Amino acid sequence: MPNPPPPPEKRKIRIMTSCDDGYAKYVAPQLVSIAKNLAGYDVEFYLFHSRVSAGNIALLRDFARGLGLGFIEIAVTDAAPYEELAKHGGRWPGEAYYSLLAHELLPAEADRILYIDAGDMIIEGDIAEYYFADFEGRSLLGMCGSFLPDRSAPGADFMEKLGEKAWEIIRDQGYFNSGSYVLNLDRLRAENVNMERYLRAREQCRERFPDESKKAYYGDQGLLSYVFLGDIKFFGYPESADNWNMPYNFMLSYYLEHDYEPPYEPKIVHLLSGIFKPWDVRPPEGWLEGFPFPADVKRSKRFLVRPRHLPWIEKWWRYCEETPVYDELIAKARIYGEALDKFVLPAYRELHAMIKLFDSQEAALERAKELINAMAAAGVLKGFKKI
Repeated sequence: MPNPPPPPEKRKIRIMTSCDDGYAKYVAPQLVSIAKNLAGYDVEFYLFHSRVSAGNIALLRDFARGLGLGFIEIAVTDAAPYEELAKHGGRWPGEAYYSLLAHELLPAEADRILYIDAGDMIIEGDIAEYYFADFEGRSLLGMCGSFLPDRSAPGADFMEKLGEKAWEIIRDQGYFNSGSYVLNLDRLRAENVNMERYLRAREQCRERFPDESKKAYYGDQGLLSYVFLGDIKFFGYPESADNWNMPYNFMLSYYLEHDYEPPYEPKIVHLLSGIFKPWDVRPPEGWLEGFPFPADVKRSKRFLVRPRHLPWIEKWWRYCEETPVYDELIAKARIYGEALDKFVLPAYRELHAMIKLFDSQEAALERAKELINAMAAAGVLKGFKKI
């Protein structure tokens, strides 16, 4: 049964993402998911960028408008300060930080906007209760993180309560996942939040973790966690104290800790699958049936998808089928899938067997490192360096 039409004052939904040219085509399936699931709304989609090609901009613009979506390109003309933030935030590029000053770049009539990561987020239902939720005077609205030590939403006293552990959380993961959150643009403008504020926060984090070879915060997620400490409204909290209650930023990592479906309907889905992105491989039916997933193998969750991930990845591909980039992306996925079947899955089976043969997990992991290094050297594992 279709959703009833929203009232006039709640028909406009603004959504943004940011990326470089390498990620631009992965935005197309997101646009399909938005058009299909928010059909009753007037949706404006904003792409923030500094180096997406004119060809890809035209492709996305024309495709979005064909779907009935507004498409607005926001060109970031001074990327240098964002690159400075990225230097100390780990593996993410400057584009990951473009949302930080969205309030300066968006039209004045825009009072709020939903940020989603480029490519690996899909809309799966009506998001009105999340998008239009009361900020309660705060600058951001997000979902509670699943990794806090006391399983509670952090307040302004977070640093004081946890001390050094609080700094480690900001460095290692942040206290909420920034794949999906809503920005209170009016408040950010009123508070005159500017780049200087973020650069000061960067220096404070660097003073705490001065090693130049390591990150001082966990990308935009860690920096936002620090800058907006006590200024984030966590949706559904404290009504639900379960930090896995994340219907508007449902992460597939849920299935690493749960062998059952969540007790709610995910409306915004974050397709995190270890080292894999949804476009890397289109798994055939029954791909991982009977595959061993030893719970005691350190880091195993980083390397492989789980069987319950696969229907969500297939949903991404179903959206992709309706885009002009499908043929290009499926051709690449088939090549990568063949490499997985040839190298990665056999390596996992060997690792699982070695756990039984070696005296310790550490000895088995040493053999696993040899396998991983060999595959990384062969260029099979994208983004992996020797370990």
